[in-house]
Amino acid sequence: MKNQMLNWLTWGLGLLLLVSCGNIKVVSYQTPNTDFSKFSSYNINSNENFSAKNMEEKDKLEGAIINEMDSRGFLFAQRPDILIDYQIILGSETRVSNDRQIFPYYGNYYRFNTINVDRYNEGILLVEAKKNKKILWQGSLDLRYNSRSKNKKNIAELIGLLFDEFPVTKPGAENAN
Repeated sequence: MKNQMLNWLTWGLGLLLLVSCGNIKVVSYQTPNTDFSKFSSYNINSNENFSAKNMEEKDKLEGAIINEMDSRGFLFAQRPDILIDYQIILGSETRVSNDRQIFPYYGNYYRFNTINVDRYNEGILLVEAKKNKKILWQGSLDLRYNSRSKNKKNIAELIGLLFDEFPVTKPGAENAN
């Protein structure tokens, strides 16, 4: 059972790493009255649900999180002020639609049914910033993708989209507009 779950999670991470995105939705929440200026260091709660063959993908994901935190002035530390935790949640969906059409033809009517089947994979990447197990900030990246999607993004771009919602901006980002 655990081995099957490890394979499912690592397969899912592979999909998220070079995903064909149809729709990307970023949602974030910050605990009210949290002053992030009080925090200067972080560490990542390394997710152990990866098989040995997918360690490279795990390293890419954690590397992208490290780049985002470092670019915001946080320092990686063994005894951090905040802990970054992440999870990957996967699923799939099939939508079936029936398109009925009626055509008149020499006084008779002919019916045509067209059945459309669309299969989508769905993934959620959840990232949390915690202090003493209390969630200070939470961001999720909701993806719906299929093999026909044209908008390709890699993990660094996806993590960048997610961290655009982080309460601490990159230096100079306020003046970028």
